[in-house]
Formats: sequence, structure tokens, C-alpha cells
Amino acid sequence: MRVQSTSYIESGKCARDKLPDLLHVEYSLRTLSRPQIDSVAFKSIDGSTLVELMESLEISEFEKKFIIVDCRYPYEYNGGHIRGAINLHDPSNLQSVFYPNSIPKFQAMLRRIPIFYCEYSQERGPSMASALRQYDRCRNESRYPEVDYKEIYVLDRGYRKFFRQDGFVRFCEPQTYVTMREPSYHEELKRYRFHKTKSFGGLSSSYRMSNLNVDATNVPRRTRLTFRSISEDTTSTMTPLRSSLKNSTDINLTSRCPDLFGSPFPCPSAAITPPKSDAGPIKMPHFS
Repeated sequence: MRVQSTSYIESGKCARDKLPDLLHVEYSLRTLSRPQIDSVAFKSIDGSTLVELMESLEISEFEKKFIIVDCRYPYEYNGGHIRGAINLHDPSNLQSVFYPNSIPKFQAMLRRIPIFYCEYSQERGPSMASALRQYDRCRNESRYPEVDYKEIYVLDRGYRKFFRQDGFVRFCEPQTYVTMREPSYHEELKRYRFHKTKSFGGLSSSYRMSNLNVDATNVPRRTRLTFRSISEDTTSTMTPLRSSLKNSTDINLTSRCPDLFGSPFPCPSAAITPPKSDAGPIKMPHFS
């Protein structure tokens, strides 16, 4: 048995030495130091970086090394998207895209670096990128911190900036831009169940891993602690409890107070008001 000195333990070095390793990623593209969305799951690039990349590589070569993912709704995608981008607006389809059943297709996909974007790259794009990392983590939990897709990028400020502000229209097909809230697609927008939530919110709020069809035979099981508010779990049980306490005369609530608050001292008794006295004021002696 190894004996460690008290100074070694108290210094905190013991705890630091036992911390799990962090994922080391060497990003090959020029990233932004102050992105719109900061995340440990991905880095952000601007439109000029993406255009330089597209201009420096042949289309076939680019498609072997990168995959651009448009996370907008289909009518937005069909109304204009970055050249070569695929449309992926439903997180439940992440598995079929990045983890195809075909081994050759999967091996080819692993060599591609994903670049996500949506209209503003504020919610849908970053959330989809985070969803990929979370799904990847789940599949590779046994070999943490390693993952299949180390490099993940998000196009900062999305298609709107790329098309309008940056003016990279010639890298779009068709060379148009349909906003998410385009009035002519109002009814179609309402049909997407993901938009019915208050916020896309990533996997942490709107979507759970259960929606991603994770194959339980390939993924190690983990225990998840679920925290629910008191109103969710105890509303139905608290009502009869209150009524029983109200009607009971045998329960001494004061005696339970130390157990409830964990104090070694008993709860103080209620303040007692002394009875009113009929005695008048004390007369002071008079000396002549």
C-alpha cells in the first residue's frame, strides 16, 4: 500500500493527478478567438475561412475531407444554401448521417470534418454540433476522452452573414436566401415539431439522447440521476398529508423540528405573553 504524505494530499496534487485526461484536439482551420457561441464541443470559423477552403480544394477533394451541414428547415435549405451542404434539421437523423450501418461508408465519414450552420448559427447549428459530440461521447464512453469526430466547426453567424454581409453569393446554390420566418412559409414552419419548443436548446433541454436512437447493444449503459421539482412528484401526496396533519391531534410538530433541520438543539418554544397585571404604578415615597 502506497503511503502519501499529508502535505501531498493537502496541496491538492493528489486530486489533480487523478483527474481524467481531457480531449486534445488540433484544429486545422483558422478559428475565431471571440465567437458568437463559445463551446468546448466545437470551434467557430468565419465565412472567409470557409471560402478560402472551398477555393483551395477541388470539389471532390473537399467532399472527402469536409461535410457542410445546413441545420435549417427544408424550405430554407431549398431556398438557398452553401454549395455542397447537406440538410440535417432533425437531431434523430444524426446517427444515419455520421454513423451509417455500412462499414466502408462509416470509415469514409470518419475522415470528414463537419461544419454546421443555420440562419444565424445561434441555436440550431450549434445545438446540432453539440448533439453530435454528445452522441459521440455516449458511443465511446468506455474509451473516454477519445471520440470519433474530434474536429467540429460552426460557421459563425450563419448563412445570413455569409450571404448578405460577407457577400459570398456565388458560393450558394441557388443564389438566394429564404428566412426562417418568411411569411409565405408560415404554415410550413408550424409543422416542424422542433420549432414548437421555446428554444432549440440542444440536447440539454429540448432533445435527449433517447431521441437519437442510440443502439443499446453498442453503447455502455450509464446511470443517470434525474432531478425533478417538488411540484412534479409530491403534489398528489402532499395534499392528503397536509389534511392528515391538520386533522391529527397526536403529532407533535415541534418534536420533529430537530430531525427536519438537522440541529442538535430543540426548537425554541413559542413566546409566552405574561398576563396583564391590575397593579397600578409604584408610588415613590415623599420626603418633606
